Amino acid sequence: MKTKIYTIYDSKAQVYNKPFHQVNEAVALRTATDLANDPNSEIAKNPQDYTMFYLGNYDDETAQYELCEPKSVCKFHELVQHG
Repeated sequence: MKTKIYTIYDSKAQVYNKPFHQVNEAVALRTATDLANDPNSEIAKNPQDYTMFYLGNYDDETAQYELCEPKSVCKFHELVQHG
């Protein structure tokens, strides 16, 4: 199965966090939305500082990576739900 690889960039620390895998972009966005709206997450405290990037794919049948230039998927402040 191929999974998609993502990372979260922290603009204040100027670092990309450890990559993580999701089955598709919809699931990655759901996870990001949960983080942006969870008052216990570091991301929710300063969502304007974080951006999620797509890095490529991983095939768990062949152990092969297909990497690309990081592509912005979302900015966390855009995922904050008000009300």
